[in-house]
Amino acid sequence: MIFADVESDAPGRRPSLSLVLLLLSVGVLVVLRRLGRQESPVRVSRRATFSLRLVALGYLALMLVVPLAVVFGRAFEHVSALLASVTTPAAISAFG
Repeated sequence: MIFADVESDAPGRRPSLSLVLLLLSVGVLVVLRRLGRQESPVRVSRRATFSLRLVALGYLALMLVVPLAVVFGRAFEHVSALLASVTTPAAISAFG
């Protein structure tokens, strides 16, 4: 268990690393929540927000689609040779 040493109450013992990390993450969440409640002095138009989101999603899609296209393209580049060998008279008679 990750936080097993947190339950130990030995006197004079320093706080464990897991306890420190837990408290640090809770503190970060509290600060982020308070920052999120503050009113932003900068107003951004809906069009700019939408454009930025579109560019970000397009970039992520490109980074996903291009490698997948390369992998699938290389995986199926010898399909024509497979079909040519399967449609020979010897292969057809072997299947029949």
